Amino acid sequence: MQFTQPIWLWGMAAIAVPIVIHLWNVKQGKTLKVGSIAFLTESARAHAKSFRLSELLLLLLRCLLPIVIALLLSNPLWEEQVDLTKEKGWVLIERKSLKEGYNKFKPTVDSLVNAGYSFHYFEKGFATIKLEEALKTDQTSSTESPASYWTLLKELNKQVSEKFPVYIFTENSLNRFNGSRPHLAMNLKWDIYPSADTAVTWMENAFETTTDSVRVAIANSNANGTYYTFQNLSYQTSNEKFDVILEQGKTKVIYKDTLARGFNNTVEVDTSTLKIFIYTDRFTTDANYLQAALNALRDFTKQKIKTTIVGNANSIAKNYDWLFWLSENDLPIALVKNNVFVYEKGKVLNIHSTMLAGGEDGEGSVESLNVYKAIENKRVTNSREIWKNGYGEPLLVKEKSRRVYHFYSRLNPQWNDLPWSNEFPQIIYRLIYNGNAPEVNQPDKRIVEDLQAQPTIVDEKEVFPKESLLQKHDLTKVLWVVAFIIFLIERIVSYKSKKREVYGAA
Repeated sequence: MQFTQPIWLWGMAAIAVPIVIHLWNVKQGKTLKVGSIAFLTESARAHAKSFRLSELLLLLLRCLLPIVIALLLSNPLWEEQVDLTKEKGWVLIERKSLKEGYNKFKPTVDSLVNAGYSFHYFEKGFATIKLEEALKTDQTSSTESPASYWTLLKELNKQVSEKFPVYIFTENSLNRFNGSRPHLAMNLKWDIYPSADTAVTWMENAFETTTDSVRVAIANSNANGTYYTFQNLSYQTSNEKFDVILEQGKTKVIYKDTLARGFNNTVEVDTSTLKIFIYTDRFTTDANYLQAALNALRDFTKQKIKTTIVGNANSIAKNYDWLFWLSENDLPIALVKNNVFVYEKGKVLNIHSTMLAGGEDGEGSVESLNVYKAIENKRVTNSREIWKNGYGEPLLVKEKSRRVYHFYSRLNPQWNDLPWSNEFPQIIYRLIYNGNAPEVNQPDKRIVEDLQAQPTIVDEKEVFPKESLLQKHDLTKVLWVVAFIIFLIERIVSYKSKKREVYGAA
């Protein structure tokens, strides 16, 4: 039993009131002089015995009443384990890809459903429906943003016991595996399949170059990864793929490629110079690696980028676009004007893992970038993960309220392979430009392998209590009935006791 308002249990001390009243009202007997008591002894003894029993029952009822009222006010709940033995197991498939997933694993799904497994949508709430009815319904019209598979598994873990069989069938898109890898206590069988839509392109951004032309960055995403191609356009260009137009005093580029249909492919040309400041005190080597990557990015993209390394915080311009704070000193609040990349300080951990590093969209490279050291993560509240290691632990997180990025490693070869990687300029590119651009629905078609998709299965004791497996019953109504019955019995006994006293006195 659980009490949601246990403070009211102190009300049980009120049982002292009827006890005190009972003792206070005990009257001493009067002495009567009679000639002989030979004929009165037996009847008097019987009367005294009856009198004591009636008063004790009345006292018991009056003590029970405040106890029941105290329990009532404490709002008791009776908990019992949810019985899932009526179901043999669950089969879960995403709503939007129901027909695709069903067709991929039709024999397995049909055999499970025929064996008594219930079908559920693999989404928030895990709504259940008959499979044949779900297949007849158009599921593609839903506009709700799909949740991460890791998030859904954490919720599912709270609703099923360790031995309850669960079968899940999903696609293997990398962008659905956001967040840290969960630790689950489940009897889980998870099969993945490649999505039918395996390649897509979109326009990432467009900017004015140092030669007064327009350079367009095109993102290409497929199962093997996401890469970028660039193309130079002159002003007022119009061809099969691009239109460069002047609209309301602003130059815009329209990407007309059919592979990009349905996505945001009209962007405004950025004519400004990107001002990047790198502040460092004792991390000079890190600053040089970062500046080299930014210079490579500038030389390749031809964008107007100005990078400045400073050792004095007063030398940082107020109108910067990006500030890389490569220092373990506290970042002054007054310097948080735009995008800020901050070195976190704390306990240094020696690890052997890989890095998944990408941009603001949180999608990471699947290349083997080793990580050797990391700062113990303090879990910045109200933030989202941008880079993470192979165990799903965050390496770079962004605050949701500010454009501040917290990095739990270093831009140094002694910490990771990032500075020596050929992808370093591209990773910085994704970080910088997705940090400046508004959020758009840009797809990512990279995939994960079957083993990468599997969560970590642990013993049930490590994740309990599973609150969702406890069925709670409110006992308030029952206690109201009990209190009323006790009060009614107390009134009846009290009435009979008074009546007996009156007739006895007569």
